[in-house]
Amino acid sequence: MKIYINSKEFKHIGAIHIATFEDKVVFLTLEKSKIYEYFKNDKVSLIEDPSSCVHPLQELAGYLDGKINAFTCETKFLKGTEFQKRVWNELKTIPYGQTISYAQLASRIGNDKACRAVGTANSKNPVPIIVPCHRVINANGNLGGFALGIGVKKYLLDLEKSF
Repeated sequence: MKIYINSKEFKHIGAIHIATFEDKVVFLTLEKSKIYEYFKNDKVSLIEDPSSCVHPLQELAGYLDGKINAFTCETKFLKGTEFQKRVWNELKTIPYGQTISYAQLASRIGNDKACRAVGTANSKNPVPIIVPCHRVINANGNLGGFALGIGVKKYLLDLEKSF
């Protein structure tokens, strides 16, 4: 299996590194080494290719510039439990500019008592921003955590409010 990696620098966030498989985004991070760590036990070839991942990076640029509010690039979850994948797919249904609580997300997937498990699944989302786990916050209005850092989460939520 060949996984292609490309990166782009963004104002306010820094470099975003994307990995794709069959033209679908499979991983997104601010630290390129995390891509290698994520796939270290898999039988894959990681190929750094500046001509790959162009469409998702263009969409990220449009999103971070406030020009688009939805991604059309496809994602694929190569890893994760069925529960995690159910959570990640549900994240895609949260409208731009809106937030929900971890409890609401647990309810949406049919397991009202799974708030903590939902939070854990969010923290393992391999495609943050595009699969918008940043739109999930604590029931009391606090931001909660975010794999890319709480500062990035606040920036993304503020960006979406201003669109």
